[in-house]
Amino acid sequence: MEYVAYALQGIAATISESEPQRSAELLGVSGRLLDDADAKLEPIERELREAALSRVTSLLGNNVSDALAAGAQLETSDAVERALSMD
Repeated sequence: MEYVAYALQGIAATISESEPQRSAELLGVSGRLLDDADAKLEPIERELREAALSRVTSLLGNNVSDALAAGAQLETSDAVERALSMD
């Protein structure tokens, strides 16, 4: 699941400005998957995550915590479907 988490994080970073809610949800689930796998982010991966999180926080404000928490509760298959959704 570690590679799925990296893919979700990459998609989240890509859409962080245009779709901050969905991006935050994907960051939430990718964070959970990485924690579950006891994975350690490489510096470039950490920078990518932090930049995306900063962007969505600036756009969502106080709602970012709820979006991250909602994402962390997603099943992996639902998160992948959400990431690939064009809605």
